[in-house]
Amino acid sequence: MLRAPWCRGLLAYGCVIEVLAAVTYFYGTVVWLSVLFLVAANSLQYVSLTAGVFSVVRMTSGSF
Repeated sequence: MLRAPWCRGLLAYGCVIEVLAAVTYFYGTVVWLSVLFLVAANSLQYVSLTAGVFSVVRMTSGSF
């Protein structure tokens, strides 16, 4: 079993709680960062999509 440095001298039950808390904190941070990244990527995609639509409309209206 993987033993973290702060597990030395503690009971096994407390060690398990500490490891679970650390893992939960780490994965919560990763999930939160990935959600923020997805939101930022979607907003950038929408911005580029609207910019592309505007450029296409400008080109087609200029050609007519």
